[in-house]
Amino acid sequence: MADVEKDPVKSIAENTETKEERTYPDFMKEAEKVSFADQNEVAEYKRAISANLSEDNLVNATGEESTIFQLGDKLVPMLKMRLPNGAPIYIPVNEAGNNYRHLDALVGKTLKIAVTTFDETNTRDEEGHAEYVALGSIRQAEFVIGGILFSEYQNDQENGDDSFTEETRHGIVCEVIDTPRLQIIFIDYRGMSIPMYARQFTYMTYMQPLSDLVHIGDNIRFKISQITKVKYEDMRSVKEDINRGRQTPKGLRYLIRTTSLPFRESPDGKVRRLLSSNSTFIAHIVRYDPIKGIYVEIAPGWTIKGVLPTFSNYHPSINDEVAHTPVTVRITSLDFDNRWGRCSIISFPQGVAKTASQRF
Repeated sequence: MADVEKDPVKSIAENTETKEERTYPDFMKEAEKVSFADQNEVAEYKRAISANLSEDNLVNATGEESTIFQLGDKLVPMLKMRLPNGAPIYIPVNEAGNNYRHLDALVGKTLKIAVTTFDETNTRDEEGHAEYVALGSIRQAEFVIGGILFSEYQNDQENGDDSFTEETRHGIVCEVIDTPRLQIIFIDYRGMSIPMYARQFTYMTYMQPLSDLVHIGDNIRFKISQITKVKYEDMRSVKEDINRGRQTPKGLRYLIRTTSLPFRESPDGKVRRLLSSNSTFIAHIVRYDPIKGIYVEIAPGWTIKGVLPTFSNYHPSINDEVAHTPVTVRITSLDFDNRWGRCSIISFPQGVAKTASQRF
């Protein structure tokens, strides 16, 4: 997910409206304990993953709360999750994996985790049974799944085979970030969240923001184009966090690059098709100059001159540049080497843009 500048512990504390000094719950006292009835099943999850780092020994868990706890002499952000049997499990920030900076965004999300630790609290329930808090790791689950994919990718690369990178995969969009600084989506694939940058999702145009093109819950096709094995400690963002005294994951991480572009019509291909078929189609006004005329976007990366017939009843203005007014056009000439051309503006299907005074 996107990097943030503020320390999550400090920012939460600063934004808390209270006249008293902020206090944090003691983890060992306040964390929800695993009930005696659930202890054996949760312990089995732990024993299985400890014996064999297999994808089969990971378990689904759903984010429920994000809280900063006092743990010894440290403040530790924790993600509380719920296992399928209803047992609670906590993920410390340094075990939150790729999205460790954004625990809040994992609330409500279901991910694969590894059950790693049972901490005895030195307390007993009403029936006298010893109480435990369960801890887990998203980082370890990502390591297991990513490692399997990396081995497949590496084997194909060594054998000169492209079947891994050519395989069509399916995932569910679980997050969309569309800001001036970052445009990226996250895909739920095999129980982990993997990123795809907007420029790899589609051929982007400022006419349509990413948030209009894709939504949480969408089922999308994609390919894995590359997998790189790195250490968290070698990543620039992690180094920055370490220098600021933040808690970060450690160890190996698999960077998975994804793309949906093979399933999109390329802008150049679209333009060639529209030209050869002499089609009439929708374009949008992106520039207007009272002297130089109108310029329209006919495809991402293709802005050409739009010629308005002299007998037209429409009188566009700078407002149409601002509104990106749709127009129907037909391409009359194109220069593919210089990505330039001309088209005839046939109509304004929604009329010309109104001025501010006309809108009210």
